[in-house]
Amino acid sequence: MANRTDTTAISVHGTNPQYLIEKIVRLKIHSCAYWKEHCYALTAETLVDKAVELEYIGGTYGGSRKPAPFLCLVLKMLQLQPELEIVYEFIKNEDYKYVTALGCFYLRLIGRPEDIYNYLEPRYNDYRKLRFRETDGKYKITHMDEFVEDLVSKEAFCDTILPHILKRQVLEDQGVLQPRHSALEDQDDDDDEEALLAEIRADAEKQNGERTGVMTGENELLENPRAAALKPDRRSGSRSRSRRSDDGRDSEEEARRKEEKRKRKKEKKKKKYRTRGSLSRSRSKSGQRHDSRSESGSRSRSRSKDRKKKKSSWKKQLKEKRRDRKRDKSRDRSKSRDRDRDRKKDRKDDRDKRKNSDEGEANKQPDENSDDYWLQMRAKLGLKPL
Repeated sequence: MANRTDTTAISVHGTNPQYLIEKIVRLKIHSCAYWKEHCYALTAETLVDKAVELEYIGGTYGGSRKPAPFLCLVLKMLQLQPELEIVYEFIKNEDYKYVTALGCFYLRLIGRPEDIYNYLEPRYNDYRKLRFRETDGKYKITHMDEFVEDLVSKEAFCDTILPHILKRQVLEDQGVLQPRHSALEDQDDDDDEEALLAEIRADAEKQNGERTGVMTGENELLENPRAAALKPDRRSGSRSRSRRSDDGRDSEEEARRKEEKRKRKKEKKKKKYRTRGSLSRSRSKSGQRHDSRSESGSRSRSRSKDRKKKKSSWKKQLKEKRRDRKRDKSRDRSKSRDRDRDRKKDRKDDRDKRKNSDEGEANKQPDENSDDYWLQMRAKLGLKPL
């Protein structure tokens, strides 16, 4: 009775709302202690108090796959099917974070795609921490935006298979939803505007400084024409200095290249001398080395032959052992077969002897002088035995 869906409830996605949770998980929830103690006589009003008391979110955990209170309250909401206005208030609530998580999960199960995107996407800006209990019973910390992202993107969450929803891009193409406007875009726009203003101000200050310098130089020339004639051109001097600096850099690079070439040549010569010396030494000591090599080669050959012989002998021994085993097995089989045949023959002989003995006794007739014969005759004639 307490586990049945409310009679006024409407079917969701073409089925009973409680069937959105799998049967095995549903039966475990109905048999757990939290459901029997706290969820037996709950209503839409008293369910809020239990939601406020939640301390973590999760599905089933532990070796016996015990359901979490969060999942029990989700099943109770599916059973009662509260009004959508209450669910929206759960989601908009900012005082109790687990109440918002409960409303988001329930709306993801029963809501339409438009409502899901419209009411869950604002929670992307909610960074409150949540305790999530994993299947092994351990806790980990997540945030509200991660929880909502898992609800929207994943197909299964908290040991429940979530209903399929259309992607946001498809709904935007159909004109059902408007393009999403993120709060991070506003921050990026503000930062870009501030950076552009700073660049514009710096450029303006540079231009003003150059103009003031040019104006002062022109005024000096007008006042002292002789100084202007004696004064060298700054532009030409700067160009000549730049050319000199470029020439100096080129000369330094050429000097470095020449030094590198010299080093390479020296290294090549050293390598040649080393190779020649090694060749001469090898020629001078070739006789001794040849003798030592011949001795070592003969020793190595003898060792390799011994090893080969050992290997071959070892392999032969293995083959012989295998053959002996096969022969023993075949002999045992033949002996067992012979024994079976002998037993069968003995049994047949015993049976034949018994049959012959029985037939002989049946065919035997008593003698006329014996008492048995006369007893049989009296019995045939119907007379009493003597």
